Amino acid sequence: MSVKLSSALRWGRFNAILGIIMSIGTLVVCLPIGIVILIAYLKLNGATDALKTLATKASNTTEDYENVIEKYGEYLKMLGIANILAIVLSIVVALIYVIFFGVIMASAGSSFTSY
Repeated sequence: MSVKLSSALRWGRFNAILGIIMSIGTLVVCLPIGIVILIAYLKLNGATDALKTLATKASNTTEDYENVIEKYGEYLKMLGIANILAIVLSIVVALIYVIFFGVIMASAGSSFTSY
């Protein structure tokens, strides 16, 4: 196995394990994003396994390479969905904060004028 491929496998496994641990922490804060990120890193783990299988086989077919590419594509797709969810939820939370503090400031302003 080449040094570059061995390095890619180690980093792929490291990121998959670290991402799974971090996504469990994200589940506590934001359930939808945490679930999608957890699925993404599980897919990365599967893609790393497929790459390792590809690297250790004596001869590989085009289908073997397509399988690895497909698995990495699934991982990237799930991360993209997680990023979109994060953006949408950030906008929603920002709007809620603006409305919430607007209501508080409006009621505080009206309470000061009533004295």
